[in-house]
Amino acid sequence: MTGGKGTTATMNDGSFRSRTAEPISPLRQVQDVFEAAERGLGSALVITGPAGSGRTRLLGELVVNSSFDTVSIGGASNVREHVDQSLMALLGRSGRRRAGVRQAGGLEVGESTIVTRAEHLLDAIARHADHEGPLAILVDDADCMGEDCQTLLGYVGRRLANHRVVLVLVSGVEPPEPFLPLSQVAVPPLGYAATGALMAEALGTVPAPALVDELHRVSRGNPGVLLELCETVTEEQIAGIESIRYPIVVGGSRASRWMEIDDRMTDAQRTMLCLLAVAKSVAVPDLLELAGDGGSADPERELDGLLSLRQLERVGDRVRIGHQLDRWAVYGTATSARRTVVHALVDEGGYQRELEGGRDGVADASVLRPIDAGHGLQRVLNNAEAMARGSLALSMLRDAISASSGASASALRLTAAKLALEKGFRSDAEHLADGVVWSDACVQDRAAAELVKIEARYLADRPIHIESVVDAVREFAEQAPAAAIELAGVAILFQLEQDQVYGVHELYALAERIHTRHPDTPCDAFTVARMSLALAREDFEEAQALHNEADAAEPFSQRSFRVVVVLGKILSRLGRVEEARARFECASNPSLTPLEQMRLLTAQVDCEILAGNPIAAGRLWEQADAIVSSHTHLRMLRGAQRVQILGLQGRFDEAQYVAARVRSDGFSWSIDSLHARLLSALGSNALMQGDAERAIALLEQSIDHVDRYACVWKTQRYVDLIEALVLAGDRTAAARMLDVTTRRLQRFPQTPLASAILARGRLLVADITDARELVELAPGSRGDKAPSLEWARSLAIYADRLREHGKITQSRQHAQTAVALFERIGATGWIDGGRWGTRTDEAGTPASPLSEDPRPETLSDIERRVVHLVVQGMRSRDVAAQLYVSLRMVEKHLTSVYRKLGIRSRAELIGLIKNQEPATASSTTA
Repeated sequence: MTGGKGTTATMNDGSFRSRTAEPISPLRQVQDVFEAAERGLGSALVITGPAGSGRTRLLGELVVNSSFDTVSIGGASNVREHVDQSLMALLGRSGRRRAGVRQAGGLEVGESTIVTRAEHLLDAIARHADHEGPLAILVDDADCMGEDCQTLLGYVGRRLANHRVVLVLVSGVEPPEPFLPLSQVAVPPLGYAATGALMAEALGTVPAPALVDELHRVSRGNPGVLLELCETVTEEQIAGIESIRYPIVVGGSRASRWMEIDDRMTDAQRTMLCLLAVAKSVAVPDLLELAGDGGSADPERELDGLLSLRQLERVGDRVRIGHQLDRWAVYGTATSARRTVVHALVDEGGYQRELEGGRDGVADASVLRPIDAGHGLQRVLNNAEAMARGSLALSMLRDAISASSGASASALRLTAAKLALEKGFRSDAEHLADGVVWSDACVQDRAAAELVKIEARYLADRPIHIESVVDAVREFAEQAPAAAIELAGVAILFQLEQDQVYGVHELYALAERIHTRHPDTPCDAFTVARMSLALAREDFEEAQALHNEADAAEPFSQRSFRVVVVLGKILSRLGRVEEARARFECASNPSLTPLEQMRLLTAQVDCEILAGNPIAAGRLWEQADAIVSSHTHLRMLRGAQRVQILGLQGRFDEAQYVAARVRSDGFSWSIDSLHARLLSALGSNALMQGDAERAIALLEQSIDHVDRYACVWKTQRYVDLIEALVLAGDRTAAARMLDVTTRRLQRFPQTPLASAILARGRLLVADITDARELVELAPGSRGDKAPSLEWARSLAIYADRLREHGKITQSRQHAQTAVALFERIGATGWIDGGRWGTRTDEAGTPASPLSEDPRPETLSDIERRVVHLVVQGMRSRDVAAQLYVSLRMVEKHLTSVYRKLGIRSRAELIGLIKNQEPATASSTTA
């Protein structure tokens, strides 16, 4: 029990109030009661909820940042005491009672009755509130008190209306009968969604789903416990790249409390408590026997002292520690010698429950039990496999590793590394795999560990240590040729996906020599690596031939997940979108791990972006992000995808924010292809917004990083650059770029997508007489259609070209068709971004405010903005500053405007526009 202003015996974390105000609605209800009491409208309320719901934590938060003087008592520790005497002592009263009797309910009652005691308490409360200010009385576990105390508190609670006092009683789900007339606030346990929201508030960022799963299970919906757990997690665990380690290190306040308790206990009590931490529950006779064996003169007294702790529960003839965190705190407080004694007792006495039989289906007691080599490697592996949760299984395996040596330790470490990678804990995976690589493990295990390291670095957007991979392939070549070839193939694949060629040809030569010496060795990864290498050399014929040969050699359904996904990616890069979709559908399987699901969905996102389907791409991206966060795995690639999708949806500010956040990751900038992909996406978004100069700068930077045509998105950059140059008025540079692009694309497979991209580029610079033929090629043939996005862009470009030549009616028809296509596929960024000089309203009339004269309709969007500022009287230098472009670019736009409008000077331009204004105004009036 404690007293004093703003103090309480319960948990008092000032940050809880602000962090939980949104997800914990009962707190707001209680705050209303406190505000009313401060105005003189006192009352009592009962906070109800099951054990572990956070009701006690809420009790401690009621007075945070309030002006109430607070006294608090715990019902469980005052069962044998008079609650009125305890409260009056805390209020500073002597407890003296006035003689005589009081009238209560029309009956004469003596001073020893409950009513008289309650009146004395009310008098003390009223005097304290009058002299000291508003008062809050908090009674935890009020339902554990005796009936007289409950009746007394109920009586007092109904008579506070004229006092600046709040009486708060904490009870179970069904409060005692004397509390029923009082106001009640239910505090249910947090659901999963509320857990995630509270964690996000407490941590200041959205935690990984794996961490939410673990802490929701451990906290059992108790917000106070959840916040305590949040204080112990690391940045890597929040990001989802490192697992929670069991037993969890508890918060400092809980650990300190148990250390204080430990100082007051006897040796026999410490041993009994440690046994309860490991064995979860122990029968009373066993505890008494243990105390007697430990030299206790009075075992029953020792046990009674232990049972007086609120954290212990007695159910029938068995005793247990009530909360998981308290079990871990007790275990952490115990000395290593005591733990050894207790583990021996558990093994000998059979206290340990079976793996499947833990309370609430939780098998976490086993993580408090060291596993030695004598238990057998297979038993440990079976137990770890039976664990549904990755963090718990990894903790078991770590315990086993620390107690093992030699080949057993290496096998356990490799299993843990694979499990960590499968669950997305790439930091754990790389660390554990490193331990296998540098051990005396067999060649196969070390090769498998190298594969785990490569994949972990790839997922982190970090370059592969290619020199160590080359050395490993040489070392494994004779003893494990299949493992060596697979290692070389996977390393080549990941290097080429990051557009890194260093070491690739050396690895390829090594793998080819090994395969020549061992022709019967399976080499799926090496086969797809050869295809990727052919693509990197822009030898598309060889890539397609290798793909067709592999398809004929082995049924697609019998290939590994990694090979299937890579083959789908290769088809996407070749522009064979429908075939790639079919491959990805075959790879989809309910048994895929979360990491495999994320990688498959990420590949499908790329495919849908190429197919011009931003709606499907956005949906798949969200699914992948919900499974494994894009903040931690393939951050740069998935960030670039997100920027592209947001741009196509017209959400340019969000796209810019995502790009800035992704670019803050220093690791990713060492991988040119990822940098180029993001710059390309930003350049495309700038083009949608009609910002030609920025689009040119970004696209040129992207090409500088990776100047290849080895896949469709890289090809699209060049045509987008041509479009930006045309928009900027530099048709000469655009024509030169088109000539270069056309020559280099002659070797590219002639898929509908590739043909449509090239047709769009030619449409931008071709004569208007040839443009019609080119726009008809854009949609592809009836049986082999190009993506709708490319067709819509070609139609919009054609409409722009028709406007330039004064064919307004035809331009409007093609523009309406383009807008309809953009809307149908969800690419509204091309409608709303400002790229096109003229858009039509619902009536089909031009939205341009310039004039009814057809000549101004030929101006592009940027040219219209220049004209608007010039007409306002700005000089060219001021126009450049307003539009954030160079003076040279403004002069170039004005030259283009003069040519299109058939004028020669700025004065003629102003006169032309001014002459159109009356016509526009009269038209509007009519």
